[in-house]
Amino acid sequence: MTRYCRPTLERLEDRDLLATWGMAWPNPQHVTVSFVPDGTAIGSAQSNLFQALNSQAPTSVWETTILQAIKTWAANTNISIALVNDGGQPIGISGDIQGDTRFGDIRVAAEPLGSDVVAITAPFDLLGGTRAGDIILNSSDFGSASAGLYDLFTVVLHEAGHSFGLSDQATDPTSVMYAQYSGIRTVLSPADITQIQSLYGGPRNPDIWEGAAGNNTLATAATITTPTISGDITAPGETDFFKFTIPSYFSSSMTVEVQTTNISLLTPSLTVYNGSQQIVSSASSTNPLSNNAVAYVGYLMPGQTYYFQVAGARSDVFGVGSYRLKLFSGSVSPLMIANYDTVYTNMGSTMVQPYNNTNSTISTSMSLDQTPYIGTQGFNRAIAGVLSSSSLGAFYQVVAQPTASGAAGAMVVTVSAVNGSTLLPHLTVFDQSGNLVNASILVNDHGSYLVQIANATPFATYYVQVSAVPYAGANNTGNYLLSVDYISAPIVLTQFASNTLSGTSNQDFYAMSVAVDQVNHFVLSASGPSATVATAVRMTIYDQNGNIIFTLDAIAGQTVSANVLLRQGSYTVRFVAAAIDGSALSPFTYNLLGETLTDPMDAYPVNPLDPSLPPPSNSTPTVVGTSPTNPPPPDAGSSPWTPPPPTTSGITSTSTTMATSTITTSTPPNSPPPPSQLPNPPLPTGS
Repeated sequence: MTRYCRPTLERLEDRDLLATWGMAWPNPQHVTVSFVPDGTAIGSAQSNLFQALNSQAPTSVWETTILQAIKTWAANTNISIALVNDGGQPIGISGDIQGDTRFGDIRVAAEPLGSDVVAITAPFDLLGGTRAGDIILNSSDFGSASAGLYDLFTVVLHEAGHSFGLSDQATDPTSVMYAQYSGIRTVLSPADITQIQSLYGGPRNPDIWEGAAGNNTLATAATITTPTISGDITAPGETDFFKFTIPSYFSSSMTVEVQTTNISLLTPSLTVYNGSQQIVSSASSTNPLSNNAVAYVGYLMPGQTYYFQVAGARSDVFGVGSYRLKLFSGSVSPLMIANYDTVYTNMGSTMVQPYNNTNSTISTSMSLDQTPYIGTQGFNRAIAGVLSSSSLGAFYQVVAQPTASGAAGAMVVTVSAVNGSTLLPHLTVFDQSGNLVNASILVNDHGSYLVQIANATPFATYYVQVSAVPYAGANNTGNYLLSVDYISAPIVLTQFASNTLSGTSNQDFYAMSVAVDQVNHFVLSASGPSATVATAVRMTIYDQNGNIIFTLDAIAGQTVSANVLLRQGSYTVRFVAAAIDGSALSPFTYNLLGETLTDPMDAYPVNPLDPSLPPPSNSTPTVVGTSPTNPPPPDAGSSPWTPPPPTTSGITSTSTTMATSTITTSTPPNSPPPPSQLPNPPLPTGS
């Protein structure tokens, strides 16, 4: 990004800042994937995944190919992948960063991207929200006109590595994570396996039924006493045997089910033996899209012994995964299974704490350092709540945890509107004395709010207040998920632009160069401590033809964020600051930070051993300082106190944004109005 302004500042940002790599999913045993329906919004574009891939193969074929690529990583370490339905909500909508019931944690979509990339993917990243893990294929490379140009399995195998937190490999052409497409790949390299295992705790762990001698024969069958248990096939060819004595509450027949639907992509085989170790029933499934195995057994009597053999029905990665063995008989066992299902479904989920005014002050704050909230939803601390009053907030108490070495780490606090809530939440952090903590705002984007305390004092008490943002209007109540994570190093964003404007010098220009299609996260903050009336700034991004791609507004004292997909090319960025009454601009400072959320597979079929091969493109926007000869004056559309002009279709963002940003051609129904339409706009309060 090159700025046009006074030549006193010329900044080149760090070239190595991309998405946050090396962060594992908080709950890797319950990672879900879904296929995004056509027409689902990806910013101002729409997904056309089914249209593009159905032109090459039947739906079940390409869906299985994609799942196999994702499963290839999971089969080698402690990750369970399950297929779930996708409700078609916009990509990047506010919600749970993992475990949102409306769609998968990893959403697979497609849209026409530039010729420089085959696909783009965001890893698990606290800044990405529900965008984390999502894979966006370039439908231009997979439609009927381009059939056979790229191998779908190879591309998704690379992108799934990103979904699980691995970055590109620039120097290892044997790795599937090599940045550039270089032909068909069918397996992970040893280095790939080492990387994924180092991130997720080593090779796949055996389940609790293995014991010292294992349970892979009838003679070593593990004894079970309940009608439902959880198990895991940790490697192709492995077999689990279980021994069960029919209890008195069973009836004269039973249904034996190996459930993998909504649990993993294991395709199971099931064999039932009687007490004489003779086969009496069997079932199997080889289809990962419909993968339960169900067998029936009759003529039961209490005290009889039966054996159950569970294995993978396929020899590939679909022969590995978690499962649940269920024994339905009579009226009691279904109730026991239902209770277990409830526990399993809510495993890692948060307890709901309805707002009832009992924790509306620091002195009545609720501690998150207790069993129901520790490690829930995959976070260090988390709770689901309901803000039912717009006049009061909810206070929570946390004790900062040190890093493994005992040193101070970063504390990241996130609150998101969930379960269809339209709440626009806000976070405030206080120290143990009740003093306001200077927490960095990294996300404030239409229902998601994230702050970071870079060096949280180990074992110090902090208080977190959840409330609605001042401009929430009718969106000041609703359900939310509050989470706290302790990380060893703080999240660091690149500074793209910063300046102080005043008087008639109320605008700046920058030239931004984007080397490769990427989703970028922008954080805009504003400060005008000496202003006596409300003052704001508008950032506008124009493409090389002068079309408006994206706008983002911030009132003095406010920090806002948004994610936007920028295509390869050159852009102009304009900042215009103004007072609400049109009076002379008091000194006003804006600051723009950001990072790249995604990493693409470069769309160049090349020989990776070719020494003349250029290095992978730097995907972080670049900045150099120049001054325009005749800068245009601010116009009505550039003022932050007027409705944002419509953006040009074809350039897409990943989410609707809060308050005053516009990244689609129409304002979302729950989006707060721009500053000019806010009731009683807040006075500047400083940054």
